[in-house]
Formats: sequence, structure tokens, C-alpha cells
Amino acid sequence: MGYPVYFNIIIYTYVFISFHYMNLSLSPWLPRDLSLKGQQVSLLPLERNLLAPLWEAAKDARIWTNNVLKLGQEESFGRRMQEAFITQSIGMEVPLVILHAPSQQVAGSTRFMNLDRDNNKLEIGWTWLHPDFWGTNLNTECKLLMLEYAFEIQQVARITLRCNRENLRSIATIKKLGATYEGTLRSEVLGEKQVRHDIEYYSILPPGMAGHKKTLQEQLSRGGAAASPAL
Repeated sequence: MGYPVYFNIIIYTYVFISFHYMNLSLSPWLPRDLSLKGQQVSLLPLERNLLAPLWEAAKDARIWTNNVLKLGQEESFGRRMQEAFITQSIGMEVPLVILHAPSQQVAGSTRFMNLDRDNNKLEIGWTWLHPDFWGTNLNTECKLLMLEYAFEIQQVARITLRCNRENLRSIATIKKLGATYEGTLRSEVLGEKQVRHDIEYYSILPPGMAGHKKTLQEQLSRGGAAASPAL
């Protein structure tokens, strides 16, 4: 059973106050209302009017196989979304809704997270797609838009990606991005039913961005790479 929403609010309020007393900047590094648009996909800021279609996309149990996240239950989904609104409001994360532009269908979600302004680095994670969009170019274009924004607009020094070691589909997707494998942290995350998971870590650095961008553009021209949920 998860913690009640009010408990999470207390935790995030504590984090907010801690940031204040450590004299860290509370102004958001990345804009809370960030949106990115491509040819087939739009990345929209998480808003409450998008929760219903997002839940419809998240209900498919296939998404959460071998995934540390378990948003296929309504209670879990609601709790995680409330947490996302809190971290969004204080500038800790930028949760995004993935919209399939031609059909205007909500396809999934992703986010910029673990924002570290002092060290000029961030993580791309919490990526998941409804199975209707697996094997399409949607995830490829999402990652291209996010990498371009992070490296070319924000000029970050490092992007981290991580994934449950058992999630082979997501690992294959990360490798197709050209990310560098850095190692596996054993028993890193506590998942459902108190099961611990090993997490693989990958990174992308600015010197490789030109090659990564070319790889993604080539994948888009061929119809894209398999898309799947990630940690």
C-alpha cells in the first residue's frame, strides 16, 4: 500500500524548505510550462485536464511488465500524478504528456527529472507509451526533441538515462539512442511487493550529440525504433 498524498506533500514541502535554507536557487531551471513540438509528436506540460486521457493510455497492463513503475492501477496512477504536480510546481521536475499529433491521442508520458542546475546535468526518464505506439517513431522523435532542447537550448553537460535491468525492450531503445553504458547498481530500487531491482545507468554527453542526433534522424527516416516504457 502506498503512502497517502498528504504524506508526500509533507515530504516535498520539507525538500522545498531545505532548498531555501541551503541558499539554492528556487527559480525553475527549466520552464514549468515547457512544450516541444515535432512532426508526429507534441510534448505538453502535465495539466489536470490531461489526466483522464493519460489514465486511459496507462491502463494497459502490458506497459508495466518488467517496469519498476506500476501506473496501471488507478490508485497508484493518481498518487504518482499528485507527486508529479508537486515536483512540477517547485521546479524539481518537468513532467510531459506525449501527444500523437496526427490523431491528437494521448500516447504516454516522459519527463526531465533530477534537475541539477549547479552541476548542469539532468535525467530523462519516466518514459512510457501505450502499446499502440510501440514499434513506431514516436519515442524516437520524443528523445530527439528532448536531447535537442537539453543540449542545444539549455546546453547541459550531461544527460542520464536509467532502466530496470530486466526491461530488455527499454534497454534496447536506450542503446539505439547511442547512450554510453556506465554500469549497473545492484538492488538500487524497491519496487512492487517489496522486490528490489538492479538498475542500469547510461549517459549522453555534448561531444556525442551530433552523432546521436544523426542516428535518431536516420531512425526517423526509416520509420523509427521500437518504443517502450522505461524507468
